[in-house]
Amino acid sequence: MELKGYLEPLGIGSVPFTDLEYTFRLIEKNYKNIPYWPQLSNLNNYENMYIQFSEGLPGVIVDISKASIFVDTSKDLSKEIERFYEASMDENNLDYFKISEKYAAGLYGFKKRKIESNIVKGHVTGPVSFGLTVTDENKKSLIYNHEFKDIITTLIAKKAKWQEKFLGKDAIIFFDEPYMVSYGSAFFNLPESDIIDIFNTCFDEINGVPGIHCCGNTDWALVLKTNVRIINFDAFEYLDNFLLYKNEIKDYLLKGNYLAWGLIPTNDEKINDITIDDLKFLFDKALNTLQSTGIDKNLIFEKSFITPSCGTGSMKPENAEKVLNLNKEFSDFLKNCYLQ
Repeated sequence: MELKGYLEPLGIGSVPFTDLEYTFRLIEKNYKNIPYWPQLSNLNNYENMYIQFSEGLPGVIVDISKASIFVDTSKDLSKEIERFYEASMDENNLDYFKISEKYAAGLYGFKKRKIESNIVKGHVTGPVSFGLTVTDENKKSLIYNHEFKDIITTLIAKKAKWQEKFLGKDAIIFFDEPYMVSYGSAFFNLPESDIIDIFNTCFDEINGVPGIHCCGNTDWALVLKTNVRIINFDAFEYLDNFLLYKNEIKDYLLKGNYLAWGLIPTNDEKINDITIDDLKFLFDKALNTLQSTGIDKNLIFEKSFITPSCGTGSMKPENAEKVLNLNKEFSDFLKNCYLQ
């Protein structure tokens, strides 16, 4: 898959809108070259980022009215687990891991659109965040259950693979990992090697380009050791934290990988205060820091995308629209500054 960044805008999945046609018009206006399908956070609870990717999970119990999800491991799940692994090993049975239309109206609406671009973007909830959030009947995170850690990793990997096939085009697939911000805390104590193995199992299922989205600070040295091809980080709030790893980032880019700079704030107040000059100051700071390692600035441009810092699903709709518009506006501005 041929992929060039060149400061192109990329979108993050969640939006607060409930009108699909309106949503698609915004996406097609601002992300013409790499459109994406929207997760409609306010449409219904099937669009909850954990429920949305829960179909096929052995023992799962979902209460849509309460947007709650857990797995009852006290039951005999041996037959369900056997069917799950049989499906995971059968390349002709990928539909076992499908995302049904009632769980993702935006995905199916996107599929029905006339998409002119050869490249599209999709997304799934990442395996670490899924495994930390979804619990057993005793409220213990499933990622600490050895059997279910593997099941969840397989589930998310296959959901991503099914989605890529369903989209029917060259695809960038982001694994959204909000809970990677907790890595290293008492809340999250898996060893680094386990996390890398979990991620690589998912990333390696993607034929196109796998990415990771983390809307906060994390151990970027760990992420940089994985097989991920695009790292999407919150460059608005946590740029300095990310640039602490400037030498590792240089090596990452020299291997042909990409950065997606989450520069557009997804905060209802900040989006109304930020200016293009403010954003350029941040980007130039990052550019100068990376150039200090000896990397060619033109390679940085080639390997860079511009994104919101996070999804807009929790924002006021009018402010979310500003985010999507400003993302394209700032991308165009940087292209005019550096690529002419």
